[in-house]
Amino acid sequence: MINGGGWILVVFGISILVLTLLAAFGALIGFLGNASKNQVTLNEWLMFLGFIVLSLPFVIGPIWYFRFVLSRPDLDYSDPIELLRSEGIWNRPDRLTVLRDSFLGTESAIILDHRNSLIHFFNCHVDKGFIPRVMRVYTCQIDSLEYHEKTVDTEYETIIHGILTSSDGSTTLGLNEPGVLEFLKLVNVPS
Repeated sequence: MINGGGWILVVFGISILVLTLLAAFGALIGFLGNASKNQVTLNEWLMFLGFIVLSLPFVIGPIWYFRFVLSRPDLDYSDPIELLRSEGIWNRPDRLTVLRDSFLGTESAIILDHRNSLIHFFNCHVDKGFIPRVMRVYTCQIDSLEYHEKTVDTEYETIIHGILTSSDGSTTLGLNEPGVLEFLKLVNVPS
């Protein structure tokens, strides 16, 4: 289920997408109208092409975000065992530790299966690649993870992020969030 902040982001993103598409359409109509009345120089064509290229991230970004948000809410986080079964993970966990969070406006969770030494990432593990994407579910052995910390200075405070890295991607956790330090101690990943 999309939480309250997620709906606000969806509405904001849709409005930005609509405004960007209207602006691009208006610029295209204006440019083509100008081109039909006057002879267009090479500099004007290059300027228009540059405008189109520079506006692409503002069009593609909201589309990617809506696809992400709308593809995630069908997972039910109320029962971790049922969540694992819904994704085809049938190992018999007798001891689980669950860290629930929110990632880009959707619910996410990391489930630590102590018996099978597995860690399951739901909606929070970002794969490596030229265009990174958030994996719906990612599972790996605990001992295959690496851990490092990254410090980010903002205008008001210094934030320390703990980053769990696998062979396929990474998950960033805010160390100041409740339960994260205790969860990382249970994971006990090698540095």
